[in-house]
Amino acid sequence: MENLIQLQKNYDLIVELEKRINYLRNYPKLIQIKEKSRKIYNFQNKWRKKLDNSRTDLKKLEKDLQSKEETLNEIVNELYSGKINDIKILEVLKDREEKMNKEKESIENEVIEVMGKIDIYTRELNKYKHKLNLIEEKIEKLESQIEEKIRLYDKKLLEIQKNIKHIRNNIDTEILQKYDLVRKKHKNALVAVINQACSGCNLGVYLNTMDALALKGVVECENCGRLLYIEIN
Repeated sequence: MENLIQLQKNYDLIVELEKRINYLRNYPKLIQIKEKSRKIYNFQNKWRKKLDNSRTDLKKLEKDLQSKEETLNEIVNELYSGKINDIKILEVLKDREEKMNKEKESIENEVIEVMGKIDIYTRELNKYKHKLNLIEEKIEKLESQIEEKIRLYDKKLLEIQKNIKHIRNNIDTEILQKYDLVRKKHKNALVAVINQACSGCNLGVYLNTMDALALKGVVECENCGRLLYIEIN
């Protein structure tokens, strides 16, 4: 009987350890931190996209500005070359110079505005990069701790499985077959009678069953089919 009790206790330990391992593999705190990391990553991408778009805009503006400056230089060179004496042509060139200066000034203002945005977006991006680095370090540390705990539990499981093999070799074959059959339906195949009730299904145990227990040491529960025993303190 003692071997059968020890066998059940070892199987109970396996169930408990497997629950702990499963809990660690779905560790709520880690899931929560990873969700936070995902949100930070999305914020980081939002600022990166804005920064990339602004840099693209800046390149376009710089190209436009260069084109305006080249055109303006051509107008100025022609206007003040001293080769043109026609008043009307000079007036047209003067108007073009004025217009080009206004367009150039407008682009320069846009460049200043975009550069200001780039500065803001760069700061925000770096801020979220820093946050992401910190939280990723936290995740890595927590995952390492979890893996170590799981490794220890796996080691303990191997030890228990060895114990189970040893205990099974010391149990009567007929009783063991009966136990294994019940265990296919109930993980806790062997349970104690507590306050004249089966601690598996929590239903009362008949008096004749209690008498049989006193004689045989182990009998089946009439209600759930588990094997019963009386725990001796």
